[in-house]
Amino acid sequence: MMTGSKGKNVNIVASRYGKFGDLLNDLTGRLPASVLLAYGVRQIYTPTTGRRIRHVGQLKDGSSYVCAGFETFKPMNYGRTNAPGTTAAFVGTYRS
Repeated sequence: MMTGSKGKNVNIVASRYGKFGDLLNDLTGRLPASVLLAYGVRQIYTPTTGRRIRHVGQLKDGSSYVCAGFETFKPMNYGRTNAPGTTAAFVGTYRS
């Protein structure tokens, strides 16, 4: 679980990931120890609308995203503070 995380900036080079699952596994390895996702990162969402990202090509340079396990998107103030007990992790800004 994560409490009060402001996120983490991650530089992603789209060509590095042959499959979307490769990106999810990479993000899992970059999560801080305080984030407990039993099966790692399995979904990525936009933080304001909760739109699910399904492939690397949907990521936009300079945009922010939320990583989650198998949970559905939960609207909250990502990037500033997360509610206690949430298992989502704010990843930060995507830079290609």
